[in-house]
Amino acid sequence: MSTPDLHQRNGLVKRCPGGFSVQATRNNKHRHDGPTDYAKCVRKYKIGGTAHTPFVYNHQRGCVCRRRGKKPVGFSTAPNNMQGNVRTAIADLHEVNQDPDDGMTVVPAQDIQNDTEYACPVTIGTPGETLTLDFDTGSADLWVWSSQARVSKADMKGRGIYDPKKSRTSKRLRGHTWEVRYGDGSSVSGVVYMDTIIIGDITVENQAVEVARELSDDFLQAGCDGLVGLGFPRLNQVRPNRQKTPMENMVEQGVIKDPIFTVKLDKRDSRGFYTFGFIDETVHCSKLYWQDVDKGNGWWEVPSAYIKIGDEIYDRGQENTAIIASRITWSAGGVLLDDETVDKLYSKIEGGTYDEDQGGYIFPTKSDIPHLAFCVGRWLFTMPGYELSFSEMGNGMSYGAVQSRGQNRQDILGDVWLKHVYVVFEQSENPRVGNAPGNIRISAFDRDPVNLDPDDGMTIVQANDIQNDTEYACPVTIGTPGVTLTLDFDTGSSDFWVWSSEFRASRAQLEDHKVYNPHKSRTAEPLRDATWKISYGDGSHASGDVVMDTVTIGDITIKRQAVEVAQQLSDEFLRGGSDGLLGLAFPKLNTIRPHQQKTPMQNMVEQGLVKDPIFTVKLDKHDSRGFYTFGYINEHVHASKLYWQKVITENGWWEVVSPYVRIGSKIYNRGRSNTAIIDTGTTLILMDDETVERLYSQVPGARLDQSIGGYIFPTHARIPELAFCVGRWLFTVPGGDLAFSDAGNGMSYGAIQSRGQNKQDILGDVFLKHVYVVFDQGKSPRVGVAQRS
Repeated sequence: MSTPDLHQRNGLVKRCPGGFSVQATRNNKHRHDGPTDYAKCVRKYKIGGTAHTPFVYNHQRGCVCRRRGKKPVGFSTAPNNMQGNVRTAIADLHEVNQDPDDGMTVVPAQDIQNDTEYACPVTIGTPGETLTLDFDTGSADLWVWSSQARVSKADMKGRGIYDPKKSRTSKRLRGHTWEVRYGDGSSVSGVVYMDTIIIGDITVENQAVEVARELSDDFLQAGCDGLVGLGFPRLNQVRPNRQKTPMENMVEQGVIKDPIFTVKLDKRDSRGFYTFGFIDETVHCSKLYWQDVDKGNGWWEVPSAYIKIGDEIYDRGQENTAIIASRITWSAGGVLLDDETVDKLYSKIEGGTYDEDQGGYIFPTKSDIPHLAFCVGRWLFTMPGYELSFSEMGNGMSYGAVQSRGQNRQDILGDVWLKHVYVVFEQSENPRVGNAPGNIRISAFDRDPVNLDPDDGMTIVQANDIQNDTEYACPVTIGTPGVTLTLDFDTGSSDFWVWSSEFRASRAQLEDHKVYNPHKSRTAEPLRDATWKISYGDGSHASGDVVMDTVTIGDITIKRQAVEVAQQLSDEFLRGGSDGLLGLAFPKLNTIRPHQQKTPMQNMVEQGLVKDPIFTVKLDKHDSRGFYTFGYINEHVHASKLYWQKVITENGWWEVVSPYVRIGSKIYNRGRSNTAIIDTGTTLILMDDETVERLYSQVPGARLDQSIGGYIFPTHARIPELAFCVGRWLFTVPGGDLAFSDAGNGMSYGAIQSRGQNKQDILGDVFLKHVYVVFDQGKSPRVGVAQRS
């Protein structure tokens, strides 16, 4: 068979060693209708009702119902003569809803059944018949319209029909039947044949083909000729013995190398595709973010703890999960989330409102809509705000693509989101998904990549700007049950200490602080005779005793971590914005006596919670997008962009050689003996007097003001660009960042000050905002630094 014939009949896009790809053609019969598509999802996932779900699944009746509210239910007819729109009058309802007082309306099945947006060609039998099938990650059956279906010729017209009696390779699987039944009573069922199928240019032999004999009227409106299930095998509906899925057979018969398939849905250009057995070569593996899958329910289910709405990131809890609905049949193409999150979203859209009559959230079509980012594991992937407009509702209003998931525990990430990512589904013994953000050119077909911030692909622990002496702080949960404190992450120390119930303070002093009470934690265990005391360069100090307890950072839980409980705090800490400190320097700086205790980083590695003894820091530039990662490097940062330098560990700090500085266009050699400490716990940059004087001599009006306590300069002065040295490399800080704070009278306090008699420079947050830093605490400690644009 020639290649053109293959492409025409089987949708082949590309063949490569180990696999192939097929085109996903847009189903022109599909029409976006928000309430209809929402109701589809309610039925598939049996969603129970909340205040934000106009449709609910009634488990007792086994059907989808609609809330009526207080208004009479006299909804308009379907637009464009589309039969079965969910806005149906009571007189047209299914007979199961005979109680006029139950507050619900049954949604007719024909409205929400088979209107799928994407379909692919598959050839079945010998000689082959090519059918247009939906590829569905939410099921594990391959079922098709057949010559045995008990329907009229008119209903058969225009369809691809499989006739097993005309195929030389078909064989009836005796005693086996199948049935797919939906919540409202609609169903499709039949018998099973074993036959040959062709997808792309590969042939699968002895594939179970579920032949439809009985189809309820609701399926007659469908645009495709059946379905290929890509979910996990446990979902297969053939009885008495489940049958192998096409994916299983592809692997076992050796027609693909690896048990993977990938999905790239088009953006209204019918250029989407599926690949089987390989990852599209134009997607760099370093751009894929991998996450293990929970296959317990048969779905592609992943942790989804965070969401970003506009510039704000919300933590929804580590137990939150999402189903990746890569064109799950009979489901909405949108996104379903918990009520609280849906509320947060639409509260940010002027005119956004929940309308029971319309069947969900609607908003003015021309509204200013924030960008959204949805979480897969530890990473956030962006969806442009304009995609929130799912379908037109009339009167200048749009139906929202994000709606409530009701009482269900899983989010649904549907096509609206999937159009902006490339997804790899790996169905191995340890199943996982890999996602690539939409700004990567997945193929030559993809003309309009989404403009993602390349630094915004994940959130492990968010670094919040708290505008105090330690500018950034991160959430950490301690104890059982846990209390979440906001802690400074400090690469300049190795103690992990917190505000506690044992600190004797007034209510006013405790205001705005979270406090750890070891007596309320079931996992707390006092470390007898252990004490700690730490003093900082500014004269502040803290001390107390020690408790061993459970600590959660991001999604990592550390057992038996030494928590230093503050009993004494100097006044400086009472003005601080954080609730304590988590040290990330080398263990030798730990102040617990008589025996030093392991740092959180040491425990993460020893308990197998992270693969490698590394953490990374990206501090924000006034936009609260900073983060820390533990155990790996942000894959958006190319290894070639990281410049590595060995660390001097003698003093316990992250200390590096720093012989040069650039002020404006001139580079000054300060000697090979000059070193610098990279310190997230310090906001400023401190350098030797000679260099500081040299800098401010080039800023008109700058002077040392002893009454204020440092160098100040006119706020509108022209400041040269600066570059600081890590090893042999210089990293730039814009001159504008030299204005650290307002000193009054049109003057600014300088971000660079004297290090006094100390021998090391300090590179604090002013420097760190402009670089991405990897801290490797392995056998040969080092730092990797990348310049940020």
